[in-house]
Amino acid sequence: MGYANRLTVHGLRATFSTAFNEIGYPPAWIEAQLSRSDPNAIRAAYNHAEYVEQRRRMMQDWADWLDLCEQGRVEEASRHLVVHLENTPPLAMPVQQFVRIA
Repeated sequence: MGYANRLTVHGLRATFSTAFNEIGYPPAWIEAQLSRSDPNAIRAAYNHAEYVEQRRRMMQDWADWLDLCEQGRVEEASRHLVVHLENTPPLAMPVQQFVRIA
């Protein structure tokens, strides 16, 4: 791919986590996508949700952003991503806490 000695898997994971936390996706979805367990041992013991449909939408947003970058559409790619929460199960916290850009 041409990234030898310039890019690591850990770096990609950090980039993804940072970007989606800044955008406002729920941390539980991000952590599930990165296959990390909840640091809260009690919550981890009881919550076995995988958030599959939510993660699918989140990863499609990421893929769409990467496509814009690859196509040289820098101005579009520089705009904030749209957080797609429609058609996903209700969240445990109010939606107002998430960034929603049209």
